[in-house]
Amino acid sequence: MASLKIFLWLLMSLSLGIFAEEPFDQAVKKIDLRLEDGEMAIVCLPLSNGEAMLMKNAEGKAVLINTGGKGSDKQIRTWLNRLHIGQLDTILLTDVHPDFSSSFAAYKRRYHAKQVVAGVKAKGITSVWKEGEHHTLFPHLLADVLAVDDNGRLTIRFRYGRLCLLYMASDGKAVTEKLMALPLRDVNVLKVAQFAARDHLSMRLLKSMDPQAAIIFRKDGVQPDQHLLDKLYQLWIDIYQVHHSGILMMKCSLSRYEMITF
Repeated sequence: MASLKIFLWLLMSLSLGIFAEEPFDQAVKKIDLRLEDGEMAIVCLPLSNGEAMLMKNAEGKAVLINTGGKGSDKQIRTWLNRLHIGQLDTILLTDVHPDFSSSFAAYKRRYHAKQVVAGVKAKGITSVWKEGEHHTLFPHLLADVLAVDDNGRLTIRFRYGRLCLLYMASDGKAVTEKLMALPLRDVNVLKVAQFAARDHLSMRLLKSMDPQAAIIFRKDGVQPDQHLLDKLYQLWIDIYQVHHSGILMMKCSLSRYEMITF
């Protein structure tokens, strides 16, 4: 009788995947972005800790912006698998702090990335971007380096057709002052710096941009600053806290873009 119970327990355990190395990876469904010629998708990956954003066009070119924080490796690999990503053209680290760059060298090997870009030279970095530079990541996807702070954190304006995404990495005063001096009226999506942990965006700066949406990633143990959230709400800016919203995607053509959550 005892042997039968052990046998039944083992059978049930195997069927539930208890002994599988990555049961969640095996169970998830693939996601077809359904990109047509001239389209691209920007996908914010919902992580328990850290930032990761994927940019992919219809021809299969793929850029991964940041590689998450501690404990997010399996989650990122799962989402990349779901999104049919087998190779990365570029890994772009807006911040080399472990909250943003965890295991980036492993991603470079695993996904055969041609280059790893950051704002400061460090082990494993193949290219360093400087303030004022302009880069093309793939056709029609432009990256303007608006600011690099003392820690090498990159604030970048990404443009694709009518979409203009301001990706802030630094919440320092020097960077926000630089942004105030720039024409940013075309910004329609803002990625808030440093998990919105402190109130670093003045009303004057927000009004100078007037974005339609703000994206906030999650850091374990950190809550977004309520004063900052109140400012965004007051200006009727849609707030997407990625870990609450699920997958957030911006699907873009050269003439339009739309925000999609699923």
